[in-house]
Amino acid sequence: MDYYKWGDDAHTTVCYYHDGTVDFLAPSAVPDGVIILAPSCDIDDADQHRQLTAINERNWRDTEMRRVLRSLDQARNDAEFGTVSYKGGHTPAALNAYRIALCDYPDAPGFPFCDRPII
Repeated sequence: MDYYKWGDDAHTTVCYYHDGTVDFLAPSAVPDGVIILAPSCDIDDADQHRQLTAINERNWRDTEMRRVLRSLDQARNDAEFGTVSYKGGHTPAALNAYRIALCDYPDAPGFPFCDRPII
């Protein structure tokens, strides 16, 4: 989404945001009829909220991944040594499918506001 914002409170510079870049313009160079947003606006707040939510979701995913990998290691050791110490209630195949879903989670459409993977 392209938009224009004042670069400062004195209104001496206009920032034009487009295609992931920022161009700095003199106010006289802004096309007629363009609305120039305040230096701090709702777009900034929404972007900050999205970024913080993405960080939180990745942290959750990383914690889940560590938990799943420990469970997979325990199940693998049980199979190798003929013991039964894993009491998690999920099969290694289900744990592995969940692990794959966790890997794919940050690339899901709508991330970070989409549904979390479940086992």
